[in-house]
Amino acid sequence: TASDNDDYYAKFVADDGVKGEGFWEETLGYNMSPGLNGALMTHQLVNDDIDEFTFKEITWTPRLVGDDKTNPQPSFVGKTIQQTFFYNNRLGILSEDNVIMSQAGDFYNFYHVTAQTLSASDPIDLNCSSTRPAKLHGIIQIASGLLLFSENQQFIMYAGDGTLTPQTAIIRGLSNYEMDTKIDPVDVGTSINFVSKTAVYTRVFDMMPRGESETPTVINLGKVVDEYIPETIDSLIASPQNSFIALYGSTLNTVYFHRTFPEAENSKAWYSWKFPGNVLDFVVDSDALYTVLKVGTGSSARYSLLTSNL
Repeated sequence: TASDNDDYYAKFVADDGVKGEGFWEETLGYNMSPGLNGALMTHQLVNDDIDEFTFKEITWTPRLVGDDKTNPQPSFVGKTIQQTFFYNNRLGILSEDNVIMSQAGDFYNFYHVTAQTLSASDPIDLNCSSTRPAKLHGIIQIASGLLLFSENQQFIMYAGDGTLTPQTAIIRGLSNYEMDTKIDPVDVGTSINFVSKTAVYTRVFDMMPRGESETPTVINLGKVVDEYIPETIDSLIASPQNSFIALYGSTLNTVYFHRTFPEAENSKAWYSWKFPGNVLDFVVDSDALYTVLKVGTGSSARYSLLTSNL
């Protein structure tokens, strides 16, 4: 037809691999790129054995059919990848203001399996249209979909019928709060916490989603202790089972906590712990707390791993 969008390509495959009878098989258009360059893509860390890991390239599924119109490159090609995630049996990627998700059940395939039709399992590639800059850097899964975070705006990605497909996926603006792009938001069970910095201190916000069609409720948790948390914070973690969040920085020896006490009519408290060194990492696993410290500076610095029982 006169449209370029219905073109597809086929090659003849002989039954004996040489000539004679056979069949026509859909294939890639002439002079089209076969797919992704693994050296420039996300890599994987594989646990081969106890205390043995391999960091290596991923074998991405090549583009097997179509051309740049019927089976285009994913929108992260040629751009920076900010974040990766898994959702609804798909591997997802955040790049610039786009959300790109793989074939359903085929994590390393970002291409259509045929150029002749669009199926529900095909990749999803959506843009966050906004009048403000929206470089996505954070993502949280909630019951109604995916919360997407940029420096100046928050979005929700969802499907009206509950099943995320190329035909049903929607992204819409949710709120307009400033947040730090280097500290990912965290899920604290019933709400989402994220931080915003001024020149001298750090604000902490609590966002409670109310569905894809409702504006979320947002509270400034740090308002009662304004200027308590320094702007040198560079990490935020959450422990939903212990009802707290913790903020720390690699140049600080103090960890700042906000804890909720549901058994006491949701009473809340800010407090801090001081450690014998700068806190490089802080991890909670069930009720065990692991802290990596740097004590001293320069060539005399030493590193310690502390274990505590909450």
